[in-house]
Amino acid sequence: MNNSRKNSLSNFQKKWGDIKKLKNMTLEQYTNANTPADTFTYWIEWGTRSLGSITGAYSIKAGIYAKVSKSKNDIGIQYMQDDDYLWYKSLGDNPNVAFKKVLTYIMDIINAVNDGDLSRIDKVPTLWRGYKYKIAFLYQLILNKPIKILPVFNWDDLSKFLGNTDINASMLDLYQKAIKKYNINSVDDAFAVADKIYDNNYTDAQTEYKSSTYNNPIEELDEKLRERLIKDLSQDERIAIFSSLTKEQQIQVFNNLDKSTINDILNMFDEDTIKPLKTPCLCFSIIMLMFGCYVLCISDINNIISMSWFWILWLPITAIIWILPSILKLTCSQLKQIFSNHKKDKH
Repeated sequence: MNNSRKNSLSNFQKKWGDIKKLKNMTLEQYTNANTPADTFTYWIEWGTRSLGSITGAYSIKAGIYAKVSKSKNDIGIQYMQDDDYLWYKSLGDNPNVAFKKVLTYIMDIINAVNDGDLSRIDKVPTLWRGYKYKIAFLYQLILNKPIKILPVFNWDDLSKFLGNTDINASMLDLYQKAIKKYNINSVDDAFAVADKIYDNNYTDAQTEYKSSTYNNPIEELDEKLRERLIKDLSQDERIAIFSSLTKEQQIQVFNNLDKSTINDILNMFDEDTIKPLKTPCLCFSIIMLMFGCYVLCISDINNIISMSWFWILWLPITAIIWILPSILKLTCSQLKQIFSNHKKDKH
């Protein structure tokens, strides 16, 4: 490892390397809005960033986090909050109970590393995958265990780098494949592969960290790094973040999309997308109209009256199919206008 990484690991080990001490960690030591740089969550994400990045995801990846503001904003139904903390509802009905469960999960991860049974890591619930494997990687180094976990914690990045086509492959499957393919026998070998994936694009965490935006899902970082942060999330994690945001925050996320992505959205509502529907709708409605006329011609007045259910269904269905392309065109125009307004606001 280079000196920067050695120093990061040494500092982390001094702070959190004592497993017995870790077992007695308090909620305030785990996450704290007043002194965040002293907390376990800070050291996992920011203090050891040169040892592998998990930055960019919402702070809920750690199971529970201390809120910067005491205000209670709208949150997803899977969360609970009080004045000081926000946490997953599945962890308990108060922050202390939730943290005790999180601490149990962290110790389960470390014990899995110590026992050499890494398959247990994926069975740890609630905590996000990248967060779990970052913890596992750090304690793999501290406990001086063989390199089985690499300093790459994003499934998409590692999978793409390896040319993996198995969507069911686990992180451990990808690690094993990388270790075998690149003959990884040491921590230096592991970082050599990580640097190939990320082009050695690790920067000083202290210059990136901003306490005012630490709990904000939209980090105020430069464009190149922001793209890295987006890549560091799995699809499930992106969905979890977006579903937990308020309407205003979701609009903010949209406004942070790049120009090409916005154009792709606009193209979804282009008039050309509904042209293929015009001919089938016209033909089907004509057939329905002819069928109705045929029924009228062959039926007497009593049969026509007795078939009132048929006419109740036939008339509106025929009309809807007839005007369906026009309805879609109008809807697409309105949606396109909405997204175009967002585009103008952004650019």
